[in-house]
Amino acid sequence: MSGERMLETLLSDAKCKAETDMQMRFTAGTEPEFAAVAFALWKPPVKRWRNQHDEEWNFDRLIDRVLERPFGEGACGGCHVPYAVATILRVDQEYDVLSADRRSAARRYLAELSRLLSITINDENCWDRSWVNNESLNLYGSSAEFVGRL
Repeated sequence: MSGERMLETLLSDAKCKAETDMQMRFTAGTEPEFAAVAFALWKPPVKRWRNQHDEEWNFDRLIDRVLERPFGEGACGGCHVPYAVATILRVDQEYDVLSADRRSAARRYLAELSRLLSITINDENCWDRSWVNNESLNLYGSSAEFVGRL
């Protein structure tokens, strides 16, 4: 076996072991944004899996856990949450892993986040932590109207 082929085999085995470990350890208490990206990149076209507690998970349930995070919460000021949502939506385009209502909810989340960021950018073209605490903003209002205008 060539060195290149051996390395490819070792990497494939490591990926499989890491995937199995993540799948088995994942629970509702796990930071969902990190698990969501890993599962989105590893699982499709598989749409359902079980963890070590025999709980069934799928991408609808996973995206719901990610979308539960209020804007700005989570690791790195919440920056990983929209990345996870966008990653799952991108994978969904190819593998149809989300139901129509969860797909719509994920798109509404990103549209509302985009709207919020566009109106809270400061004079230095960046944001501080106050962007999620602006009392004048209705963070959970209907973003369906805004999505309809996109």
